[in-house]
Amino acid sequence: MKRLLAALILATGSIAGTPLPAAATVISVHNASGLCAHVSVSTAWDTKSWRVVPLDTGRPQFLKNGVWWPFFLPADPNVKVSAAILSGPECSGRTIASVSAFRTGLTRDGRYVAKVQKTAGGYELVIYR
Repeated sequence: MKRLLAALILATGSIAGTPLPAAATVISVHNASGLCAHVSVSTAWDTKSWRVVPLDTGRPQFLKNGVWWPFFLPADPNVKVSAAILSGPECSGRTIASVSAFRTGLTRDGRYVAKVQKTAGGYELVIYR
């Protein structure tokens, strides 16, 4: 278990000095939107009472284009990823789009990827297993 978490940290970006939960699910967010995105991750036991992940590695992040960021989640079975796409590539400007996606039935110690991307009609956020 500890080796798996250490490998995930190295594979998705080093986060030194951050304590990890004993049984975490990891969702790595990839910003492929072409612009900066302000990303937040929330979890819930149902799909009505979302709460932002309180861990140091889970707080909302500004992700520049091309950046991957791992979020370590508690053992809640549902996750929602939200992103506000900003008009400036250096994480500045106004919000030009807001996208979100949620996934239910997360597996304990699971690994997921959420991708923020530009489409022909705007932007979308997709969560993969």
